[in-house]
Amino acid sequence: MESLPTEQLTHELIDHGILKAPAEWTQLAGGRSNRVWHLRTNNDLDLCVKLYPKDPWENPLFANDPLGEHTCLKALAPHGLSPTPVAFIETSVGPCLVYEHISGTILEDQVKLIAQCLAQLHQLPALDGLRDASVGSGQIGEDGLHILGMCQTPTKMRLRNLMPDTYVTFVSQRRMIHADPVPANIIVSEGKAKLIDWQCPAFGDPAEDLCHFLSPAMQWLYCQSILPDVEVSSFISSYAKYSAAFDKSRFLDLRAWYSWRIAAYCLWQVEHGNSAYQRPLELEISALEKAHSKIA
Repeated sequence: MESLPTEQLTHELIDHGILKAPAEWTQLAGGRSNRVWHLRTNNDLDLCVKLYPKDPWENPLFANDPLGEHTCLKALAPHGLSPTPVAFIETSVGPCLVYEHISGTILEDQVKLIAQCLAQLHQLPALDGLRDASVGSGQIGEDGLHILGMCQTPTKMRLRNLMPDTYVTFVSQRRMIHADPVPANIIVSEGKAKLIDWQCPAFGDPAEDLCHFLSPAMQWLYCQSILPDVEVSSFISSYAKYSAAFDKSRFLDLRAWYSWRIAAYCLWQVEHGNSAYQRPLELEISALEKAHSKIA
């Protein structure tokens, strides 16, 4: 990335009355599409500043919606599910979201907390203006084929042959979903899990959040490990406990579809020079092949 635009952002935040004087900027790790800084000042101001690119690159799976993130924070902070927003401004270096910093730790070995958090989210009323996520095996399959259509290496056909053949209907009632609840986007604070990085929220199937969290690829990408079977079972059981509408059988059928789509996405990333996705791709393919062998 280019040099950090913190000096320009400082001027613009002062002009908007968010800062009264220059602050200490510390860039936070984890973001793959946007840049985030932790700001501290002598008067104990404790904020995060998230800068979105002026010209966002096209991503075939994960949207990057600054206004959508701001909308979600305003609605979800009162429920304790997200940070509290402070301001959203257009700057000369890109859209900028300012929110209160959450003191806590990145989620680690606390699957019951994220299950409870997601179950609570999925029971809230939908927000106006959210995009419609793909639902059901037909639409998810179309997504995966579209992504594979942008790939060229032989692995493309390997994945094409691993495409699930189980038909799963549309979800009966769409709900608000985070769509990217990977470990780096979950903070544990005061015994409660909160979700950050709301740049790709949607109106869709709660199963998408569950599958993206459990994905071997996504777990490896952020934790360099995958969830053991006992943790996966604990997560699913905990979510079922907090969500009366949860259909485990349907979820298990959908999990293969979401896994296949994520594998296609990882291949697309690898072919675009992002080597960090190579091992995640291998792990997701391994999970798909394991599922296929059980069916066979």
